[in-house]
Amino acid sequence: MNTHDKKNGYFFSALRHENIHALFRNLQAKGVSVQDELDTHTEVSGEEIELAKIAPHWDKVFDPMPVDSYIAFLLNFIETLRAAIAKLSAKPANQPTLRQLAESMGAWETRLNGIEFNPQSRGMRNKNPLNIKYVGQALAIGKDDQNHCICQTLEDGWTLAVKDLALKAGKIPGKVSATGLNGESTIKDLIFRWAEESQQSYLSYVCQKLNIGFSFKLKNFI
Repeated sequence: MNTHDKKNGYFFSALRHENIHALFRNLQAKGVSVQDELDTHTEVSGEEIELAKIAPHWDKVFDPMPVDSYIAFLLNFIETLRAAIAKLSAKPANQPTLRQLAESMGAWETRLNGIEFNPQSRGMRNKNPLNIKYVGQALAIGKDDQNHCICQTLEDGWTLAVKDLALKAGKIPGKVSATGLNGESTIKDLIFRWAEESQQSYLSYVCQKLNIGFSFKLKNFI
């Protein structure tokens, strides 16, 4: 399931949940004594349990609602819908993208004289900001004297980096990284396998930029 489908699934699940709350408020506004215990359930089956409590009063749901109660109910429903849309639109907490990971690593790889993405650094000169080694990648137009890929454009270099990180994060179906890294591996595993020196400093630098901990799993990048 892709990210868009996941977001849609979350949205409709949240909307269904809030609509059940709305049914309880509808009945309560009409004097029907039914207790809303939906939020006490941890399983999806809890929705069925709560709907079963509403079922005997189903006809009452469609009875006209007192004007004041109806207005309050409608305003509450609008706010609920707005909240659901806001959650759908919001970026998931602590879920940085692979591109952001690549850019954070690239900032470290291309540091020269204290300047990130320094044009004089090897990675920027090669348009390969993560200094990925050449193994015949389609986006590489050659290699340098230390076997680093040389790309035609910087964007090709970023695409190469994201694809490489996706492989190591176990996000390319049917392919396994020769490094042994996968979705269950942590950012620490990645950096310590990636870096040739100063692994701890490199790790701290990337984690600070992404606001994640050393145990953040690669599968959680989107």
